[in-house]
Amino acid sequence: MDFEKGMNNAVATVFPDAKLRLCLFHLKQSAFRKIQNLGLAVQYRDEEDDTVRMAFRQILGVAFVPVDDVEEAFHQAKENIPDEMKPFPKYFEETYVLGRVVRGRRRAAARYPPHLWNQHLAARHNEPRTNNATEAWHNRFQKMIGKSHPTIFNLVKEFQNEEADVRVMMAELDGGRAIRQPQRQKYRRINERLQNLTTHYAEYKEEGRIVDFTRACGHNFCAD
Repeated sequence: MDFEKGMNNAVATVFPDAKLRLCLFHLKQSAFRKIQNLGLAVQYRDEEDDTVRMAFRQILGVAFVPVDDVEEAFHQAKENIPDEMKPFPKYFEETYVLGRVVRGRRRAAARYPPHLWNQHLAARHNEPRTNNATEAWHNRFQKMIGKSHPTIFNLVKEFQNEEADVRVMMAELDGGRAIRQPQRQKYRRINERLQNLTTHYAEYKEEGRIVDFTRACGHNFCAD
């Protein structure tokens, strides 16, 4: 799901037993907008000095530790933040990790707490970490309809056509035919590396190398 609080609350209300997991791609987008707002986009793209880029990626790599270890991994990751980036981990901490300090040491809940965007199990089991496939289907379906506000009759007709197409694909799958487009080699390699990293997370933790883990995950996740 997208990082839209209203939609998240609505889904949680209608489907109270569902486990929400927010889109990692949109987390990256939101975090990068903060980098831009801080005037660090040029430094991020600097080919000769990757300090800002590597620090950003390491913070994002926190998404791949087990959810119970997010706070500790985040505190370790932010120790490597250069001075010009100091407002960024503060923003990330308040929005995605611990929440904003409201009085003394008390904090308001994070707007998007770690259990919503953590991707450790998804990466370990090679499950989708984004809603890109869903958005692609929406775009394709809208193009098929050809208009933003179709009549109810046209909409129902297109749903029926879509159902018929899906039934054909299901029959082909049952017959052993591969119908899914092959994943691009680049992303297949990234998924394999992230799966390998998360599978061996316990070893990184035992050896006191969580920083190395988040750095490696962030490098792979943000490589595109």
